[in-house]
Amino acid sequence: MNSPAYACRRPFSCGLPGTPSEVGPGVPALTDRPWRAPSIPARLGNPRLVMALLVLGTLAFAVFPCLAKQKKVTSKTVSGQVLDPKDNGLEGATVALKDLQTGKTLEVFTQDGGHYQFTDLRFDHDYQLQANYKGAKSEPRQVSSFDTRARVIVNFTFPPPSS
Repeated sequence: MNSPAYACRRPFSCGLPGTPSEVGPGVPALTDRPWRAPSIPARLGNPRLVMALLVLGTLAFAVFPCLAKQKKVTSKTVSGQVLDPKDNGLEGATVALKDLQTGKTLEVFTQDGGHYQFTDLRFDHDYQLQANYKGAKSEPRQVSSFDTRARVIVNFTFPPPSS
């Protein structure tokens, strides 16, 4: 018996006046139909519009990587070669880098092909470079703090050209 409204387990079908089960013969009550969530395109509107937005969003990140946040460069690198007059690299030459603000000097030996490199240098400092090979010294070269490049290349040639 379904006389009290609270005893009914199915809302709107307890036989109370004005409930959907009282609508008439052949008309199903609202709870006789299973409930289904609407599909995503139906909730968002036109399915073609949804697909177009997905394709454009994918292309935006694939084609335009500049939209992604780029890592900020925080240090400068100075590198180069020490060469003989025939443009062959001189292995074992020394290259000295002097920080003109602090007075600190770093020296490295050139590797295969006469290559050298100084890394983790500050952008706001000026530097002076000088190469030394078998007692001969090159003219000093400057790397300015106004040079905003993250990678600066300075090459030396021995014997230095005569003036």
